Amino acid sequence: MSAVVDFIELAALRYPEALRRILEVARERGPILGDGNNVLVTGAAEVREVLDRPDDFLFGVVHAKKMKLGRFLLGMDVSPTYEAEKRALRQVVTGRQPVDHFAALVRKHCGPLIGRMSATVDLTTGFIEPVIVAAAAEFYGIELSGAASAYINVAPGHPTFTQWMRKLGSLLPSAAPAPFGLEQLTDALGGEMLAFLSDAVSDVPPATSAKFESVVANLKWQASQPDAALTKDDDIVRCVGGLMLAGSAMAKAAALAIHQLVRCENRKAAVEYAALSGNVAEVAAHAWEALRFQPVFPLLPRYCPRLCHLRTTRGELRSIPAGATVLISPLAAMFDPRSVPNPEQYIPTRPSHTYLHFGEGTHRCLAGVMAQRAIGELLTQLFAKCRIHRGRMSYDGPVVDRYVVKIEQRQESTNDYAKCDTDPRPTQYDCHAPLA
Repeated sequence: MSAVVDFIELAALRYPEALRRILEVARERGPILGDGNNVLVTGAAEVREVLDRPDDFLFGVVHAKKMKLGRFLLGMDVSPTYEAEKRALRQVVTGRQPVDHFAALVRKHCGPLIGRMSATVDLTTGFIEPVIVAAAAEFYGIELSGAASAYINVAPGHPTFTQWMRKLGSLLPSAAPAPFGLEQLTDALGGEMLAFLSDAVSDVPPATSAKFESVVANLKWQASQPDAALTKDDDIVRCVGGLMLAGSAMAKAAALAIHQLVRCENRKAAVEYAALSGNVAEVAAHAWEALRFQPVFPLLPRYCPRLCHLRTTRGELRSIPAGATVLISPLAAMFDPRSVPNPEQYIPTRPSHTYLHFGEGTHRCLAGVMAQRAIGELLTQLFAKCRIHRGRMSYDGPVVDRYVVKIEQRQESTNDYAKCDTDPRPTQYDCHAPLA
C-alpha cells in the first residue's frame, strides 16, 4: 500500500487536476471505499470524522519511523506526554509575539533577494527556500554556518541545511519510512543533522524571562520552570528539529500557491492588487484558496488499530477492520459539494474552516498559524515588487526542486493600481488554463 501511496502522491504533484477528477469519481461511488485492509475516504464529513477520532485512527504509528531526529509530535499518538510537549511548543511557536516575529523575519529576508533577481529566476532555490531557511534560523536561534554533510555535495551552512530540510522534511506526508528505498540515506542525513543541532542548541543561552527571544532560548527558560515538559537539551533538539523540518512543507506550499495564482490572469490581478495594497491577510487568503486546487498533502494515511465504524452522510454504516490502512483525502474533501459551495470556482473569501491544509482536530499542524502568516508575507513582498509570468516546475521526488519563471521588477515608486478609480479586482476568478 505504501508504494501505491507514494506513486499517487508524486502523480498528484504533476497532474493535480487529474487526481481531483479521479477522487471525484471515487466520492460519487461512495465517500468511503474499499474493504479489507485498505480504505479510501473522500467525503468531507467523513474525512473530518477520521481526523477528529485520533484514538481510532492513529497518526503517530504511521509516521514514527520517519522521525529521523527522534521522537516528535508527528510521530506520536495522543498521550499525556504528547499533550505536555504540545503545550510547551505551542507557547513558543503559536503565540502572537512569536508569529509576528517570524513574519517580520520573512519580510526582512525577502527584500534583498528580490532585488537581486534576474529576468529568469528559479523561485524555489533563488527565493522561497533561502527566505524560509534564513528566517527559521533566526527564529529558532540556530546558527547554521557549521552545518555540513558527508552525504550530499553542497556548500556548508544554509545550503546544507536546506538539503537536510528537503530530504528529511519530505518524508512527512509519505506512507513509507522513506520513499523508494532511501532509508539508508535518510538515516545517515538524520544522524548528521541531529549531531549538528545538538551542538547548536548547546551554544544557545536560555532566555531571561518568558518574553520571546528565540524558540531554543525560550524552551531552555521553560526547562528551568516547575513541571516543564522539555527539561533536557536532547528533548529540545528533537522537538526543534521536527519543527524546522516542517519548513519543507512551507516552501512547497509557497511554490504551489504561486504556480496556481499566476496560471490565471484574473487570479494574478487580484493577488497583485492585494500585495500592492499591503494587505497580507488578503494575499494569504488567495494562497489558501489556490492551494485548495493543489494542496501540499492531497492524501494522508492513518492506521486503524481495532474494529471501528464510520457513518457516511448517506446514512450508511461502514466497518473499518482492525489493522486497516485508512487513506483520507483533504483534496477530495475540499471539493466535496456537500460541504463546499461551488467547489470548482476560485473564491478567496471562503471561510477558514473550508480548508484542511493543516489537518484538523488533535493533530492539527502546530505551525499552521505561523505558516499562513509567513506565506502571506512572502507572497506579498514578491507580488508587490515583481510581475511574475507563468513558469515550469520540476520535482525531486515529492519536493518542488525548481520553479523557473520570468519576472519583471516593478519600479520602486510604481503601483499599477494606484490611479484606478474603481477596484480592479475581478468578480469572477474562474479560468481553466492548463497547468504549466
